[in-house]
Amino acid sequence: MASDVVMDDYLVNLMRAMAVPEKKIQDQKVLAKILNQIVSKEDGEFLIQVGKDGGTIPELIARLKMDQKVLAKKLNELFLDKGIIHPEFSKKGLPIWKPTGSILLHDLVFMNPKYQPDTHKELLDLLDEYYETVMAPVLGHTDRPLFRIIPVNEVLSVSQTKVLPYEEVAKVINKSRKIGVAHCVCRKRARRCDHPSEVCLSFDMAADMLIQRKFARKISKEEAFKVIKIAEEAGLVHCVDNKKEGLIFICNCCSCGCGAVRGVVAHGYRQLVNQSRYQAVLDADACIGCGTCLEKCQFNALTLEGEKVAINLENCWGCGNCAANCAQSAIILKEIRPPEHIPETGVSFMGF
Repeated sequence: MASDVVMDDYLVNLMRAMAVPEKKIQDQKVLAKILNQIVSKEDGEFLIQVGKDGGTIPELIARLKMDQKVLAKKLNELFLDKGIIHPEFSKKGLPIWKPTGSILLHDLVFMNPKYQPDTHKELLDLLDEYYETVMAPVLGHTDRPLFRIIPVNEVLSVSQTKVLPYEEVAKVINKSRKIGVAHCVCRKRARRCDHPSEVCLSFDMAADMLIQRKFARKISKEEAFKVIKIAEEAGLVHCVDNKKEGLIFICNCCSCGCGAVRGVVAHGYRQLVNQSRYQAVLDADACIGCGTCLEKCQFNALTLEGEKVAINLENCWGCGNCAANCAQSAIILKEIRPPEHIPETGVSFMGF
């Protein structure tokens, strides 16, 4: 049980290095048990010395009194093999090495294929408890939405909806220089559904990192479009950083376990995910009440009233899965928000 963890000075200092707020540290029993399993005492002491704010290579050499080659080897090992430290880039483009924040451990550590339910069930159970009790509330109380929805590509056309390039999945894929696909760490953690797993797309810098770490495999643009098709047919939601430029991933999310969409639907943190600029519109005459769209909607926005579908617009995030999966073409997306609805820039959830 997580309650039997002793919060000694070592664990307290390690959590400080991982950016856990001081007033929250003593309550983080679940996190403490996770850290005891994924961070060795030697590595933990190193992270404590690096400190929450980290530093560039020259700064760490001076502070830690380490040889440059020894330090570089240590940093690469902890980043590539373990994910408990990572580089963030300053405005000057210099890598600043920091201990992985407690919230980011979810992706930077547990996307590693070595963590599987048949070999690490108890650890993944702890991670799921950590998401449900700590991560979701933290992510849900940010100053602005961390993620946004990109509508499915097939139901949007320039002639019908005046879609801007940054809002089309196709544009994100076509302009990328490298693409990786990985298994969804959220579904591995939650294990609440049988939605497709290998549907997390990364691009350019993120693809470089994940492929280098063997967390993702390199794929072509044609293969990426096939992944998108699989996701859309399964009713998964395209989720990206809440900004127009510099998109480095497309997560294909469900409300069963995925950190962003589940935060909205199961935990009620509606501000966590920015809605798209579109909203579903029903053609009641064309609707035959088959219910397919209800099965595909991740936001519980659709109900069957009599022989027709009804749309709760308050719960519509404008993903377009209902429209893409309607054989009668009874649902379309209507543009209801201006381009300014989406921020021009912003820091990625992953810190890039």
